[in-house]
Amino acid sequence: DSPPSGPAAVSAIEQARNEGKVAIVFGNERTGLTNEELNWCTECVAIPTAMVPVGVNASDSPNGEVEMAPSSLNLSHAVGVMCYELFYAADETNQCDIEGTVHTPERKRDGIMTIGSVQQLKSEILGARRALDVLAGHEDPQDSSLPDILKDEKSVEKLLRSRAITTREASVLFEMSRRVMALKEAARAHSELVTGGPMDDVVRKYARDHMQTIDGIPTADQLRSYIKAKLGVSLTSTETARVLDDCMK
Repeated sequence: DSPPSGPAAVSAIEQARNEGKVAIVFGNERTGLTNEELNWCTECVAIPTAMVPVGVNASDSPNGEVEMAPSSLNLSHAVGVMCYELFYAADETNQCDIEGTVHTPERKRDGIMTIGSVQQLKSEILGARRALDVLAGHEDPQDSSLPDILKDEKSVEKLLRSRAITTREASVLFEMSRRVMALKEAARAHSELVTGGPMDDVVRKYARDHMQTIDGIPTADQLRSYIKAKLGVSLTSTETARVLDDCMK
């Protein structure tokens, strides 16, 4: 029988993966895997390719026929095709629910996050970060043209793409992000500023304390350093400008 290809090949790999670790072995481009190497393999898979003539030309063949055989892929291309099929199958199989949890009923052990769940985690982390913006009630938190938002989006995306993240690791980040959002809602429920964030009042208080200490309006760098010393957080340039503007009202 011909070795399986496409979804059938991926299914065979997934089935073997349920029983333990799986190694995918590739042969070299000239001769492929040796018979000894193949004997160690539990499954063989094939990547369908176009048929090409091999051996003699039709004009040189006694019966005018030419033997046809599948064309050979560059090794790096073959690895790329297999990795694509496996990753695509994982993204189709692993379902991410509205809570951000990836369910893999076939496997009980911790899995790798899918593309969809990584995007959801990125969205929730950025949402939590925006919830902590200082005095941002008058701006649209979804305005992606703001420099601070663009910088944060690039940083979070770079972090999440730096390596594969397991669902167990992601669950901690999901929980932290959701607790921040819950904190924001609690702060709104107990604040006169309906659009205010959980950090607004405390930053405003420290900024005014600093003004009284120096008996004047601090520079942006002075205010940023003072807030960092008191709260351990660094205000962005946009947030610092908002606080200074608020203090002068």
